[in-house]
Amino acid sequence: NPSVCMADHLERIIVKRKADLSYLRRVHEGRSHWLNVAKLKRRQVCEWRKPMLRTRCERWFLLGLSIGRLLAQPNSGLLLRSMMQLIVEYEHFINYAQKSRKFPPFKWYPSAATSVDDGKSSRETRAQLHKVGRKVIFEHFLAYSVTIPLDYCEIVFSLCEVLSLVYNKLLAQSAMTKSSHEAILKVDTWIKTHILVAMSKHLSDVSRQVLAYQFNKIANNLQNTTIDSAEANSNATKSANVAAVSNRPLPEPPTQDASKLEKNPEDTKSTVNEEQKMPSGMTAERSSKASPEQDPVTAGGALESLAAEPELPA
Repeated sequence: NPSVCMADHLERIIVKRKADLSYLRRVHEGRSHWLNVAKLKRRQVCEWRKPMLRTRCERWFLLGLSIGRLLAQPNSGLLLRSMMQLIVEYEHFINYAQKSRKFPPFKWYPSAATSVDDGKSSRETRAQLHKVGRKVIFEHFLAYSVTIPLDYCEIVFSLCEVLSLVYNKLLAQSAMTKSSHEAILKVDTWIKTHILVAMSKHLSDVSRQVLAYQFNKIANNLQNTTIDSAEANSNATKSANVAAVSNRPLPEPPTQDASKLEKNPEDTKSTVNEEQKMPSGMTAERSSKASPEQDPVTAGGALESLAAEPELPA
């Protein structure tokens, strides 16, 4: 049965989308890790790129406020048609605000207003802009001027809650037709592209910054620990060297062999023989050179006695 297949397909998509909304809310609340990697704090999520978040908060606040009014629709068919109309009006509001930086004029949709069909939807779920004269009239979107500060995480919590209620009501649709099936897929694609992807991208940017800060902190701690351990090892080595030097025994003075100090008798005999062979004059001269401390008077008398001796005839 085609209607049963479409119902099963939509059920799988809606259950998955509700799980995505619940997971995003838990991550923004700080109760779950983003992609099982980083656990973010609420302050970190709200403070990152605050000027950009301010504009996003205002737009999502008006969108959630407008969706909340649609939940009072009596059946899912009217809710689906209202969601299609709200999406068209919200996109026109965003484009107009980006061009003129002003809020467009709005009124409740009157019965005598003319319509501007986008030509893409069926007659059952036709989404179109309504005009009175040259002014666009919003039927479901509440284009209020927000003058109070908004909290990004609170806006995310509220938006996830109202979108989950919308999916619950769309899932309870009794009669599933091809046009309603296509309309639900179109609404789901728009929610995923403009809301869920924007939330996920913001969480990924914050996670990268948080992880980079934590990795740098760990690297600095490891570097400081390595430097401290190297200094400790160097100090320990120096202390060990000092202790080894202080405990080392003093070197003993070199000892001379006693046998080398005794005079060799053979050297004495050779010296005596050389003196006997030498003449008397040479012996006296050697004795005078050998004893430089001899009395100069005695040395002078010996020289005179040698000079007084007569010369031998030739």
